[in-house]
Amino acid sequence: MAIKWCVPLLLLSMMYGVSNAQDITRQEMAMGPQVVEAVVDIIHRACVLPQDYFLLRRLAYVESRDGTEPSTFRQGFYGGIWQINEEMYESTKTSPYLEPMKINIANNLKIHWDSTSWTNLVKPLYSGLGAALFVVFTTRDIGIPRTIASQDSFWRKSNWYFVSNAENFTALASILQPGCQRQVDLELAFIVDTSSSISSEDFIKTKQFVLNVTSIFDLDNGRVRVAVITYSSHANVTVGLGDAPSRASLMSAINKLSYESGGTETAAALTLAKQAVFSRSRPSAVKVAVLITDGKSQDAQDTETAARQLKSNSDVLLLVVGVGDLIDENELHKTASQPSCTHVFKVASYDQIEEIGETIQHLTCRAPLILSMNSTVSCTFGNCPPYAIPVTSSGGIIKARSTCNSPIQLYSAYDVPYPVHSISNVTETIYIGGRVSIVHIPAPQTVPAYFYVSLNQTGVNSINQCTVTLTASPYGKTFFLTLFGEK
Repeated sequence: MAIKWCVPLLLLSMMYGVSNAQDITRQEMAMGPQVVEAVVDIIHRACVLPQDYFLLRRLAYVESRDGTEPSTFRQGFYGGIWQINEEMYESTKTSPYLEPMKINIANNLKIHWDSTSWTNLVKPLYSGLGAALFVVFTTRDIGIPRTIASQDSFWRKSNWYFVSNAENFTALASILQPGCQRQVDLELAFIVDTSSSISSEDFIKTKQFVLNVTSIFDLDNGRVRVAVITYSSHANVTVGLGDAPSRASLMSAINKLSYESGGTETAAALTLAKQAVFSRSRPSAVKVAVLITDGKSQDAQDTETAARQLKSNSDVLLLVVGVGDLIDENELHKTASQPSCTHVFKVASYDQIEEIGETIQHLTCRAPLILSMNSTVSCTFGNCPPYAIPVTSSGGIIKARSTCNSPIQLYSAYDVPYPVHSISNVTETIYIGGRVSIVHIPAPQTVPAYFYVSLNQTGVNSINQCTVTLTASPYGKTFFLTLFGEK
């Protein structure tokens, strides 16, 4: 049969049922935990307030139970989910200190804050932005509080406490800390700097940090595997994937790690992670590396190259922790995954490293499986991770198959890393019986970009351990052969 090699994108949309984009974070009086989490994600990834140590998430729950409290949208009050009163809102419009944040809001979210009004805050995104601006404004001399205890103290001294129905920030906020509920395969590597600038006491604190970060994961069922690389003048795999298959064995292995001072060969450590750790990863596993360093690497260009290869060739999410005042901040941002504003962490000393542990846990728990073009991955429905597909300027397609006995909804978006039905750019149904479903990946507005995909995994009990298979492909012959039914 003759094959037509050019199909208009509009026709593709008609043939495959691509839905209109939905974003209820900008709809008045939208509420609920999914909405709040989406707002916080948007604020983080737009680099408006990239790291708030869960303060925004906790404030939304404490102030209005994520908007579900009946008095949230009371008559004459427009502060929305975060309960920003008019005085708080006006303070965000008058301070020159907030100008850099407002520029980010305008550039990345297309919202010109000084042109908004208090009544706009009944929209969740606007209420969240008001809260973010107010937090930064009121903590400008002390920094954003990082622990739940210091956030409680901040809340009690702020405008929130005097208008809130809540009485105990800590008790309410603690409800949101159930640990990591995901049951997905995970390969987690810690790359630990032991160079001469680090004392033996600091090394002990780093080892404890590694143990604390891994404490939320079930290490005894084989789904989460932990590796450790230590490096100074040389890099060594001191704990390999699978070497510590239980929590007890990991604790023993970490406690036995020896301190070895020397130079800072960060590039060698990142290359070793690619060649000797993640080369042994399971195809279905999410891959995360946490680099901990307190100084400049021996060669910044080599480090940037090694980091790029680890991220792109091995599909690894790379988090970077810089400790002390000798770090090269520019180097850290070039090393970390994008957006680097959410993946680079700075602490003044190893005494403070535990303050970022909860954020590292959260990012690791929610990390996507990076699905490169021309790659295929399968998962057991109910335990499928979110996916992130690196996309070039031309876009592409996702071919999805399922062995499940019920249709499954697939949600996708560029600007929302965890798309759901109400907050997504594209919704597609994966049909039963092995039939291929095609999802169009539109060309991104800027590159590099990730196209995020998640599956609606509700009703898992009735689907009985079925599998979902996804293949990402750029536009080309493979797509059109599938489109016209040829093998």
